[in-house]
Amino acid sequence: MRKLAFRISLPPLLALLFFLTGCATSPHLVTSRHNLADNQLKGATIYIESATANTGFKDEQEAFYRSLIAAALRRNGLVPVPRANEADYTLAYLYGLSRPSNSGYYVSSGMVMPLTDYPHHLDARIYAKGEKQHIWECNVTAVWGHPDLTKSMPGMIEEMFKIFPGQSGVRREAWH
Repeated sequence: MRKLAFRISLPPLLALLFFLTGCATSPHLVTSRHNLADNQLKGATIYIESATANTGFKDEQEAFYRSLIAAALRRNGLVPVPRANEADYTLAYLYGLSRPSNSGYYVSSGMVMPLTDYPHHLDARIYAKGEKQHIWECNVTAVWGHPDLTKSMPGMIEEMFKIFPGQSGVRREAWH
């Protein structure tokens, strides 16, 4: 009797596992740019504004994302306020998807199926009251095996503010 052996390389196997479980298939790439000292904004009031709010996303999702951002800002010493006119600063954020791409194939029930990567993005900028030039910006990108932003946003928000304000111009990778 002959033994049947399979040889599967690790990267496609991991990509398939991430695809099937709905996890990120690449690390979150986090880059911030600023000229801030580490504690420069500590104690300042900040208003959170979504630039994505009028693009068809549900109000409940927006409120949830705002609450996650507010909690992250509080952990970093800022004080979120409900109205822009009460704030020293405004944080404006925008999120969405880029064009999906095919990253390989897997076999399911005898059929060859494509592995599709969906780049998810979160961008944020902080503006001082009355100023048009931002004083801090951060971009987070993560590639997922599905287009559902509700699964990726909590992790991207966490990574955006994990090291705040972060080392300017340096991209860091974080698995979430």
